[in-house]
Amino acid sequence: MNNGLPEYIHFVGIGGIGMSGLAEFLHKEGHYVTGSDLKKSENTRRLKKMGIPICYSHEKSNIGKAGLIVYSSAIPADNPERQILDIPTIKRATMLNRVMKQRPYQIAVCGMHGKTTCSSILTHIFTEAEKDPAALLGGILQSSGTNIRHGKGDYCIVEADEYDRSFMELHPTHGLMTNIEAEHLDIYNSLQDIKNTFSQFGQRISGQNNLVVCADDENIRDILDDLPNAITYGIESGADYQATNLQFDKDKSSFDVIIKGEKAGKIEIGLPGQHNILNALGCLTIADQCGLELDKIQSALASYAGSKRRLEIKYKDDDIILIDDYAHHPTEIKATLQGLKQSRDNRIIAIFQPHLYSRTRDFHKDFARVLKIADLCFVAEIYPAREKPIEGVTSKMITDLDEDLEFCSKGKIVDKIKKIMQPGDIIITLGAGDINTIHEDLIKIIRQEKE
Repeated sequence: MNNGLPEYIHFVGIGGIGMSGLAEFLHKEGHYVTGSDLKKSENTRRLKKMGIPICYSHEKSNIGKAGLIVYSSAIPADNPERQILDIPTIKRATMLNRVMKQRPYQIAVCGMHGKTTCSSILTHIFTEAEKDPAALLGGILQSSGTNIRHGKGDYCIVEADEYDRSFMELHPTHGLMTNIEAEHLDIYNSLQDIKNTFSQFGQRISGQNNLVVCADDENIRDILDDLPNAITYGIESGADYQATNLQFDKDKSSFDVIIKGEKAGKIEIGLPGQHNILNALGCLTIADQCGLELDKIQSALASYAGSKRRLEIKYKDDDIILIDDYAHHPTEIKATLQGLKQSRDNRIIAIFQPHLYSRTRDFHKDFARVLKIADLCFVAEIYPAREKPIEGVTSKMITDLDEDLEFCSKGKIVDKIKKIMQPGDIIITLGAGDINTIHEDLIKIIRQEKE
């Protein structure tokens, strides 16, 4: 445990995906970890099974013997557990930087979309290449049932979260930048402000060939002059690493990879959609730049099992496929639905739960546009997460824009699906809230219909 951190560490808001991962990682490092949250979740239940004490309230008495307090961006400054002045208190991102710096090489994945998928793929690649990486991810790996890997090797793989400018707390040796888009406009002043911040993050990765960026993204292209040492990847011509001959077959995608103008091999990954080809190519690029052998990268990509809530198949038989996806931004929803359309001819029924009042207000027109990619779409109530209601902002801002979109409260969606589902349907839940909690009831209905 010679990592310079106190023996006792307390996490305020321990149930968040990033906080729970850090707590688990430090628990495995030998620290005595405690935590608090306002509600129980899969994450808190997983941590409690490991022996981590969790209080479901926020009180000063929860701190116990802690010599360090870690809080998430969702915890306000007036939280009583942040008011203890004689104990050091730091943000989650600051702790993440301290943890990842325990390894000689740190790969940080940044971008508005694809962070969890790419960091999960990279973890699998480096594991299969016998590099024994450490990893702290934003999603649960299907292969392990957790969002961390407590490896002892030289590499640490993390997600660099742009929310609250948290990734500016990180100082990695390597970086993968997937895309830049208008998002978190409650934090950033404008798209230009976002681009400037990503540019600043990229510039701190100063090593030759240590930063890999997607050249297909126009907002990344806008800052390429600020990143002269970056290696590019993309489907469009001109990238250092290019994907060609794209093919889609149900739950798989494949492509040929061209490196500096020469064909290097054929790649297959068990994920549908062009966006996942870009994800795989970006991961291949940075793994190659780190010196991993291409045949090991190919093999790892072919065996990648995915992560939970990222095109996760919850149920599948000869007639019905039930999928859950974390997509909560219009670009993510478009990529997910188009990926399914590219790989299958099935009717797609989408169930979307908007996440945050502010995001619904800012993007309701874009949500209405991309949700129409599905053959049928139902929109549930807004999941508020950290926000309080905004007057006049409801899910009907989306459904009122198009008669093909139907509002349906979360409590009535299962009955609605029961009435309309047909053999061959793909039913997909979309959103970063709790819409995935209807899966158990949906699976019961599907099985009952087959009896």
